[in-house]
Formats: sequence, structure tokens, C-alpha cells
Amino acid sequence: MQKDAFRSKTLRKILKKASLGEIELRKAYNTSYWLSFEGKLFPMKDAARRAIETDFQRGPIDDFQSVNVAAYITGRSKKGIDVVYIKPSRNIVTPEKIKRDTEIEQQRIERIERISRRDQAEFRRKVLKLYGGECAVSSCTTMRSLEAAHVVPVSMHGSNLIANSLLLRADLHRLFDADMMAICPSTGKVHFSEEVSEDDRMEAIVRLPKSGPALRDFKERWRAFKLV
Repeated sequence: MQKDAFRSKTLRKILKKASLGEIELRKAYNTSYWLSFEGKLFPMKDAARRAIETDFQRGPIDDFQSVNVAAYITGRSKKGIDVVYIKPSRNIVTPEKIKRDTEIEQQRIERIERISRRDQAEFRRKVLKLYGGECAVSSCTTMRSLEAAHVVPVSMHGSNLIANSLLLRADLHRLFDADMMAICPSTGKVHFSEEVSEDDRMEAIVRLPKSGPALRDFKERWRAFKLV
């Protein structure tokens, strides 16, 4: 740095204002050099920039490397101002890193969702074929109302195999997943929770195709239903 880059008193005034909260000194996320003043630490480079701008009404000089600024301040022995070096962490979290990581995570989620939608569409196609396009409980055949349900939920490590499938009308699918409708693993009779209105209940025996699930596969769902 040049011989008289800024005056000592100018730097002290800037640090004093920062100490009182009158100004805020900007720090880079990899800041290593700090100025200790009145028991507080302030980013050295921004304090030096402000001092230069104040004394010379211009921006930073060309040779504005941290090590040179530190040497300049130390060499002038500014009373009450000490240069402190703190080695930055290798795992610094910056807005740029957060944004980059967020974008990567979003891309990962979108990829998973695309695969999930593709798998679910394929699962539904196979289940529709297996059940002949007819709800296993209500015998509804309206294609847009039919959904492929899992006997053992995917969240409980259930598979997308047709042996774990049940074709249900959309409203019955919701009740089944909420444990408000269940299939007795002994008789195949469909039961509804007392919370379900009389108008929405029905007397039915589940219809299961040969390649589909067996009644015993509904044991866990039945237990969950009885606990509700």
C-alpha cells in the first residue's frame, strides 16, 4: 500500500461508529483479517476501504490485499487498534453455496418425483388390467375415478408389485389409507369406521383376482383399523 493510504484518526472514527452501531461494516464470508477495537472485532478490509474513501474521496487503491493492509496498520502502530488473523473454516456457508445446494436438492427432488410419477402410472396401468378396470369394493368402472392403492403402504416398505395392489374408487382409497375402511383378513368383508356417514358406507365383500393380494395380506391394515 502507498505510504499514506489513510489517517489513523479516520480509521478510529469509522471503528467508533461501527462500535456504536451507527454504521455496519460489510464482511466477506471468507474474512480472515479483523480489527480489534474497544473489545469488538470488525472486518479489516471494509474498515480500511471506508477510511480511504473518507480521506481521498475515492475507492480502494490498487494494492488492496489483506496482508498489505494488515502490514500497513500494524506498521503505523495505531493505538487501541489491533490486527487479528482468524483462519476461515473450510466449510464456510455462503449465500452462493446455499443457493447452489438448494438448486441441487430441488433438482434431486424433481428427479425423484418424475420417477415416482412414472412408476405410479405404470403401477396403475397394471392394476387396472389385473382388476379388469373395476373397483374391488364398489364395482365402479369409471376409469377416472379409479386409483391403484397399496395393501402394504410404500411408507411401510410396501412394493409396487401387483400382488400388493388394490383397485379402489378414489373416495374409498382415501378412507382405506386413513384406516377408516378395512378388509377383514378372515372373511374379506369390508368394514367402515363409525366416523364414516351411513350414506358413504356399503355392504361388500372385497373382490381379489388370482394374481393379486391374499386376504392374509390385509392383517396389518385390519389391526390399524381396529386401533382407530
